[in-house]
Amino acid sequence: MKKINSIVMFLLLSVTILAAPLKVGLILAMGGLGDKSFNDSAYAGLLKAQKDFNVEVKYVEPNSWMEDAYFLEEYSQNGFDLIIATSYTAQDAMEDISSKFPNTKYAIVDTRAKEGENIASLVFDESEGSFLVGAIAAKMSKTGKVGFIGALDIPLINRFKSGYEQGAKYVNPNISVITTYVGGDAPFSDPLKGKEHAYSLANQGVDVIYHASGNTGIGILEGVKEKGIYGIGVDCDQMT
Repeated sequence: MKKINSIVMFLLLSVTILAAPLKVGLILAMGGLGDKSFNDSAYAGLLKAQKDFNVEVKYVEPNSWMEDAYFLEEYSQNGFDLIIATSYTAQDAMEDISSKFPNTKYAIVDTRAKEGENIASLVFDESEGSFLVGAIAAKMSKTGKVGFIGALDIPLINRFKSGYEQGAKYVNPNISVITTYVGGDAPFSDPLKGKEHAYSLANQGVDVIYHASGNTGIGILEGVKEKGIYGIGVDCDQMT
């Protein structure tokens, strides 16, 4: 959680404080608030920035990735000083819109945009933390089978998967890592489907499951609890 929470704080320190209150807009990723993970962390950072820096803040929860461009344009036209998008889906729109508003600062998380003087990419090595998770999972497993559930089969999610697999096999070269992807229309916000995937892996003998699927993970963790196996959340403690 500290990773995303600190992003807003870092960005605000890099923006010149004007006489008028600084206006900061946050565009959350699909799935919205309540994921106890990525979006909740970003929102917590926004609220902390509001308190510590006395800035004006606004956030939105897009219903689809196609709304990213709309909200980027709206914030830009309404004089926001800093606009943060937490989803990789906003990359193309941000690259386009940021060139039209050179005096506005932009930032995007988990993808590398074509950076200019007013746009920054905030990226992390997802595979490093996932490697440690994989090592822990392998040590915990009694069946020799661990699982990974990703929201989508895309490079971002597969960096979590790759690190997890490497960590598990580092501890136990013979361990089986079974992967499944949620897919569908709401891969990051479908707890029911997440629970179904957790049940499926458990029925295959998997006894530890790690996921990278945002709010869908709430269902995954409910599923592993019901099946009496172990689950590992993403970005922060999703069971709190």
